[in-house]
Amino acid sequence: MIPSENPTLTVIIVSYNTRDLLAGCLNSLRRVEDEADFEVIVVDNASADGSPAMVRENFPEVRLIEAGRNTGFAAANNLGLAQAKGKFLFFLNPDTIVPRGTLVQMLAPLSPGPFPHDVGKGEQRVAVVGASLMNPDGTWHASTFEFPNLWREFWNFLPEMKSGVLWTATKLSKLVPFRKERPPKTRRVECVSGAAMMVRTDVMRDIGGFDEGFFLYHEERDLCCRLAAKGWEIWTMPGAPIIHYDAQASGYKTNRFPCSPILDYRVLGMDRLYQKHRPQRHRAWRMLARRMLRFRGQDAREVARKLAEGN
Repeated sequence: MIPSENPTLTVIIVSYNTRDLLAGCLNSLRRVEDEADFEVIVVDNASADGSPAMVRENFPEVRLIEAGRNTGFAAANNLGLAQAKGKFLFFLNPDTIVPRGTLVQMLAPLSPGPFPHDVGKGEQRVAVVGASLMNPDGTWHASTFEFPNLWREFWNFLPEMKSGVLWTATKLSKLVPFRKERPPKTRRVECVSGAAMMVRTDVMRDIGGFDEGFFLYHEERDLCCRLAAKGWEIWTMPGAPIIHYDAQASGYKTNRFPCSPILDYRVLGMDRLYQKHRPQRHRAWRMLARRMLRFRGQDAREVARKLAEGN
């Protein structure tokens, strides 16, 4: 895993108190070092579990950037971007394992040539390629997203229903826009997960990197929206699986309503997303969010207050 002076790929991993998972991720990259000429940058957000020391001792070939404080996911990735030498970037969560073949599959759409189709006069317009995320048990979980609508977000304030008795015993699930994850297909999408996302470096720098106004959550949706507005394409690859131990740093569970500060990051990040990319619906989003948050306890009411102050 010792790259050349001009590597094809820079892998950027943001670390925050995930030492053992990070070690597993880095070991998996060592096992596929013959698949591409790549460098690895780990940006540590002031972990208190010995992550930086582990990287220095066990992975001396990895470039370690210590942020000194928890700067958030977007800002930390931008620190890695500033030092990246690769033609392409691979933003990768520390709670992942990279199987053999995945790097080759993800690089293919970004390389010159008609993949998966020609655009215009052979112009290459693929800027982002997302992996297919798998749970450790081999089932799929969400790796692509559409821009969130108000109806779906209404039900996201009631996530316990997805695993509750009422949900399974009635036909309510047919009315609610939760989807069952299925094996992905090669296709153009609106957004891919930032857990394993490959991007052209020149495009990423041209657009200014991630918006650091997003601390955690929704920064990849904002990025994909900005790229799409400039005519770039986002694709997902079924032949590029990544094993993902989901939400190990944040502790967020998809079937439980999050507590503060995760709740703040998710709701205020969504608010920023609407403000930037759906301004005509931003006011409606805030009204719905405030009304639903009032039913969710003190932490939720505090976030509702912050939304009201943002008017």
